Amino acid sequence: MKLEEAQKLAIELMDEHGLIDKRWYFKFDNAVRRFGCCKHRLKCITLSKKLVALNDEAQVKDTILHEIAHALVGAGHGHDSVWKAK
Repeated sequence: MKLEEAQKLAIELMDEHGLIDKRWYFKFDNAVRRFGCCKHRLKCITLSKKLVALNDEAQVKDTILHEIAHALVGAGHGHDSVWKAK
C-alpha cells in the first residue's frame, strides 16, 4: 500500500474512533520487526514504513484498528480480555 494512502486511512480511522479529538496523532516509523505501535504516553500510533509498502490495504487497516484498540482501552492491557473485547 502507498504510504500516503495508509496515512489518510489511519487518520480517518483514528478520527472515527474519537482519538483525534483526544489529541492522538499518527506517524510512520522505521520498524522492521513490528507493523504497528501504540504509544500511550505520547498519544501516538505508528506504522512501519517498510511493512506498509509490503502489505495490502486490508492488512494495513487491520493493523491500524489493532493499534486503535490499544489506544482506546488504555495502557496496561496488552492483548488481554479487555483489549480483545474492544
